Amino acid sequence: MAKQKGEQAALPSSILVDESIGWMENGILRQFHEGQHVTNAADIESLVNHGAQYLELK
Repeated sequence: MAKQKGEQAALPSSILVDESIGWMENGILRQFHEGQHVTNAADIESLVNHGAQYLELK
């Protein structure tokens, strides 16, 4: 389901990165690797905002 403008979807609390991803943020390389388990809410938000592929864990 596509997120509509102004609609805030709830972020998962735990994800498994499905495809490695990286980007520069304030001069620092942020990298997450395939299979990495992420529980930090700020990291999850950044991953979602950067279009990361992931599996939601419950």
